[in-house]
Amino acid sequence: MNDQTSFKRIAALSAIIAGPVALASFVVVSLAVAFDFEVMNDTAALVLLGAGAAEIFRWGEVLGTFGFYLLLVPAALFLRYWLRPRSPNLVDLYAVMGLAYLFIGAAGAALRASVLPAMMAAYADAPTAEQVPLRPISVP
Repeated sequence: MNDQTSFKRIAALSAIIAGPVALASFVVVSLAVAFDFEVMNDTAALVLLGAGAAEIFRWGEVLGTFGFYLLLVPAALFLRYWLRPRSPNLVDLYAVMGLAYLFIGAAGAALRASVLPAMMAAYADAPTAEQVPLRPISVP
């Protein structure tokens, strides 16, 4: 088996695996927020969910880092290789932008996986008198 065939198989396999992992991420995060999807866009509401949802949310974001972003990198690289002979400059531009999207998205999901659960647990562990100043402000 040559290098091109191996790369094609790796790209295909990682793209196929990305689907169920992304779906698992969606389900796990949905469980963390009790299927209240309005909470997903409100960091203040996420922090108020407490320590019980924090670990579930962390695992949902870790799965999302892989399912929505990192497992798609080989597919993006293969598409660049496959489409480049047709329009090299545009394909290079799209590949760079696509990879930037994937890596920035993965970094954002990794930050959400590390910062938000810690905030959720800290808020839940704080005494009631200290929870009021710790409560994040929702911005409409």
